[in-house]
This record gives sequence, structure tokens and C-alpha cells, in this order.
Amino acid sequence: MQGGGGLTLSGIWQVRSDTDCQFRERVKAGARPEPAPFRVFRGVRAGLTAWHHTCLGSRPVNGKARHGSRPRTVREQGFTLIELLIVVAIIGLIASIAVVNLLNAVDKAKQKRTMADIRTIGVAVEAYSTDNARYPQGVATWPGLKVIINPHFMREPPDVDGWQNGWEVDAVTGVDYTLVSEGKDGAIGPRTGGQTGYFDCDILFVNGRFYQWPTGTQT
Repeated sequence: MQGGGGLTLSGIWQVRSDTDCQFRERVKAGARPEPAPFRVFRGVRAGLTAWHHTCLGSRPVNGKARHGSRPRTVREQGFTLIELLIVVAIIGLIASIAVVNLLNAVDKAKQKRTMADIRTIGVAVEAYSTDNARYPQGVATWPGLKVIINPHFMREPPDVDGWQNGWEVDAVTGVDYTLVSEGKDGAIGPRTGGQTGYFDCDILFVNGRFYQWPTGTQT
């Protein structure tokens, strides 16, 4: 039979046998014999003491760990619900800021591409004017202008701006021309000229230079 912590009858019997050996040695030495029940009790007590040190040796005594004992592993506590909610809220805030900045950077890149394309088309129109001593005449749509400048003055000009909106063209008189990107929203907006600060604002290129263009931080 075996109990918790490794205490067995065989272990107690071994201690009892050791006690009997000690008893015989005392008798040989002429000492007064100890009654048998006391010897058995002494053996059981020794076995229990050994079991106690084996199972509970790592427990502190008076706030101090026993000599030679191994420290018990302390179970680590997890996060509480409030801590998890705070972490989730912080992550959500950071993610929202990152998404806004990412979308702004994407629109900024599209705006720069639009300005680069419209300038390139304007350079092609200026090259046509140099060869023909006038700007294109009677042209009010992008397909009409594309036929004139492609491929002699510009090979495969883009049909749309950075936001995939078509170009607006006004080259009717032959003495001037206007190229327009209607911005992010693709709708006609104010065309007062000068600098703008919104992605939805129209971008105008008139007679070889920008008449209305974005600058600085855009929203």
C-alpha cells in the first residue's frame, strides 16, 4: 500500500527494521531494553518525518525557505478583462491613425501622378504648336486631342488621371488650350486659379503652365 507523497508500508518497515537493529546493539552493549511498542512507534514516527521533509520541504518556515529545498513555481496570472479592453482600444486608435495616413498617402501619390501626366500632355501640345504655329483647333474632347498628339508628339498618352477620371479638354480657338483633371471626386469644382488644399479640387493646365494646382498638405 502506498499513500500520498511516497509514504509506503515498506518504507515504514525498513525504518522499523533499522530501529530493531539499533535495539539489538543496545542490548549487546548492556543498555536497558526498550519495549517493542515504543520501537514500532519510533519507526513510524521516523517514517512520517522523512515523508514530511520529502513532500513539504519546499514550504517556507517562518517566512524563510528550508535549507536545500527547491523553490515552488508560482503560477503566473493572465490579463484581466479591463486590461484586455484597454489594449484593444489602444490598438484600434493606432490602427485608425495609420489607416487615415495611409489613405492620405495614396491620394497624394495619385495627385502627383495626375500633375505629372497633365504636364506631359501639355508639353506634347506645346510641341504641336511649335510645328504648326498654333494650338490644336476645334477640339473639345480628350479623344479628339489624343488623335492629334499621338504618336508624333507623345506615344500612348494616358486616358485617365490618377483617380481613373477622364481628362477635360478645351482647345477650340487654336490660340489657347486648357487641360483639366476634376480631382478625386471626378466632379467640376471651383476654378478660380491658384493653389488648392483639397484632393477634390480641379487641377488646371493652361497654355503651358499650371493655372490651378495643389500644394502643401491635402485633405
